[in-house]
Amino acid sequence: MGNNNSPKITKEQMGLNPFLNSLKIEVNKVTFEKQFAKDKDGVWLPVERELEVDKSCKIYLSSGRRLGVVELSARAKDLLIWIVYETEHNCEWVWINKPRYMRESGISSVNTYKSALVELIKTGYLLGSVMKNTYWINPDKFFNGNRVSVFSKNIVKK
Repeated sequence: MGNNNSPKITKEQMGLNPFLNSLKIEVNKVTFEKQFAKDKDGVWLPVERELEVDKSCKIYLSSGRRLGVVELSARAKDLLIWIVYETEHNCEWVWINKPRYMRESGISSVNTYKSALVELIKTGYLLGSVMKNTYWINPDKFFNGNRVSVFSKNIVKK
């Protein structure tokens, strides 16, 4: 990671990450019925993998995307982060529970919420939909799930 100007730091120089002392990653074993692999005896068996229990949302990295976030107002960043936590798996829209967002973010003015929302729309993170308080998310910027499977018509081979 890093750019051309970042110092070259090795894992040996850094040592052990102190956060690992208390890190516990919960996993479930999942069997993929349509995927097979040979076991040590050459028998084909369904693939089993351990998958994290915690949900995640991907934020796509590039300098342009980073600069886009940096240029957002503090309130728009706050709303964007809240929205990232609210996205559902493989869903390309988000419903914003405005009263809960305002309560959790300590916002008392609906105009403060509206200005953050308008900023996210103007900067291409969200787009209004026909459903009240429901917005299309821009999967070029963030997405919870697998873009390759959800948006297979948008794949460009490199």
